[in-house]
Amino acid sequence: MTSNSETKPEANNQVRYVDVLLPLPLAKMYTYSYSNYILRGHSLKLGDFVLVPFSSREVVGVVWGAKVANIGSVKIKNILSKLEVPRMPETTRRFVEWVARYNIASTGSVLKLFMSVPDALKPEKSLTVY
Repeated sequence: MTSNSETKPEANNQVRYVDVLLPLPLAKMYTYSYSNYILRGHSLKLGDFVLVPFSSREVVGVVWGAKVANIGSVKIKNILSKLEVPRMPETTRRFVEWVARYNIASTGSVLKLFMSVPDALKPEKSLTVY
């Protein structure tokens, strides 16, 4: 895990890369790209919830690490959007990693336990009162 808690693009359209942990029983994180233009000026910080394409569906994941180097010509998908919810605190992310190591489980499987209510990440529906 990187100690830097924020990835800051130097230019508005500069592409950056982050590692996203998905709540799936997988042994690794996936690298996704983003630019401030795509995220409408929002920067990404560790622990932010993002919507990413995975296989033939869209999955909500957590920004787990920042890539400082340019990846190159590897086929990397873009982050679709940043969810407007509070980010996962560093203590929770460290606890997820500790539980995964202690139980010899994949970090994604343990993350799924912390994200077991998907409706909690959806925006609140407006209520019309007459």
